Amino acid sequence: MTNRREDLFKFRTPPLLGVSNTSPYGHNGAFTTLQEVITHHYNPIEFYLNHEDYYSADYYKIGKLMGTRDRLLESIQINSDEDVDDLIDFLNAL
Repeated sequence: MTNRREDLFKFRTPPLLGVSNTSPYGHNGAFTTLQEVITHHYNPIEFYLNHEDYYSADYYKIGKLMGTRDRLLESIQINSDEDVDDLIDFLNAL
């Protein structure tokens, strides 16, 4: 925290080194495994449907929430469980 006005609401993303040892994941600790956080970033709907404790707003507003995601997340191409496993293996190697 710098206490400078221009730094308000900025967040420094921590490095991925040793990420496999830093559970829970997410800004609010909502994910206990790397698989959960990866799945949430390429398919967040599942999380919102299954975790009302983290999403207390109206079910019908979930679609609107999707429109607020960063457009870079649309480029994620995960096509199988093997792709997720490969990504987790990579993260565990850091």
